Amino acid sequence: MTSTPRSHVLREYALVADGQRGALIGPDGTIDWLCAPRWDSPAVFSGLLGGQGRYAVTPSDPRNVWGGYYEAGSLIWRSRWTGHSARTECREALALPADPHRVVILRRIEAADGPARVDVLLDVRGGFGPSKMRADAALLLPVIRGAVPPGDPCSSATIRAVREELAEDGYVYRFRHDPRPLHQAEGAFLLCGFWLAQVAQACGEHAEAAHWFERNRAACGPAGLYTEEYDVHQRQLRGNLPQAFVHAGLLETAARLSAPS
Repeated sequence: MTSTPRSHVLREYALVADGQRGALIGPDGTIDWLCAPRWDSPAVFSGLLGGQGRYAVTPSDPRNVWGGYYEAGSLIWRSRWTGHSARTECREALALPADPHRVVILRRIEAADGPARVDVLLDVRGGFGPSKMRADAALLLPVIRGAVPPGDPCSSATIRAVREELAEDGYVYRFRHDPRPLHQAEGAFLLCGFWLAQVAQACGEHAEAAHWFERNRAACGPAGLYTEEYDVHQRQLRGNLPQAFVHAGLLETAARLSAPS
């Protein structure tokens, strides 16, 4: 398998987990993220952030329609690709009961409506692989949701990378697309600004949290509604109006910052 991997938006990934670690599976059948042997260990598959490691089970014919679903009451994911002459499924899970020192990935390929060909590539790269990792503001979520303590060294490194690489003029960008200045590639992602406010609050940086919150709260239109992105240089809203998850992030951040210490 020699095709060049491509990035997907986070909502297109499926999560399989066993309690000790979790893997993210993209729509093309590639496991693009897995830390082993534990959740907080270095990644062995890190394509999600531009790393080299991945485990791909992909239809040989790229002309297909992707879909997928979880089996009822489980974290067993079924990737499904419908092509011109066949439908291919891959039943995927991490084995239970989990061994804290050993990862067992289960992937069973099923062909329906005729024979099907798939390409398989297993490329394990310990310690995030040799390439430079790309900061992604979505990696603030484990701290916000309590999966990793704010004072954990990995959390501190992630927060520092987001502030240094993805923040500009009080706003935060989701990730850096290319070598251009951040604002030339896309607008600031308002939800990420609210995430950084929540992380600062969790770290005990209350003034910093208020700064990020107020800055991003001000990026609304005349009706007080928010879009997904904000053009920092032109001071213009970008994207769908209104964007529900930005409003939800605003309310959650306001509640967290106003809660008693």
